[in-house]
Amino acid sequence: MEQMTIAAVDIGGTKIACGLVSIGEAGGATPVASAVEKIPTEAAQGGEHVLARVISAVQAALERAEGPVAGVGISSAGVVDPRTGDITFVNELMPGWGGTKLAAAVSEACGLPCRVLNDVHAHALGEARWGGGRKASSCLVVAVGTGIGGAIAHPTSLTSWFKAEVEK
Repeated sequence: MEQMTIAAVDIGGTKIACGLVSIGEAGGATPVASAVEKIPTEAAQGGEHVLARVISAVQAALERAEGPVAGVGISSAGVVDPRTGDITFVNELMPGWGGTKLAAAVSEACGLPCRVLNDVHAHALGEARWGGGRKASSCLVVAVGTGIGGAIAHPTSLTSWFKAEVEK
């Protein structure tokens, strides 16, 4: 595999971060992020509003790309069906986000393949593959933010996970 670039998006309860990530040959080298921009999620305005902001952020990142972009990778707060890229559940902090067909909508709007994972699951896979867990047989990540979640990952796969929401 030659170096490839993807548009990468992280959707949280308070911010959306979007940029371009270059992944080296065979995925072995540490990915390099560039052209990263952050905008408020504005989650209280509803799921359709958040989706429009995500699509706009991805389109802006694609315009900044200096070469071909292979696809879009998204990590999102909430429970994600990794097979479909749909948001199946999210707490009341992101009203209307649950039920969003995120991968399909972004793929259609941008003309690129799109994959979606829960944000903590994506974090765990990144740590297992390129971060602190890269020399271990598995890696546990517990993340505390707007919510709290955890995941156990191997360098190439997510093996199990749990997700809980923190009451304000």
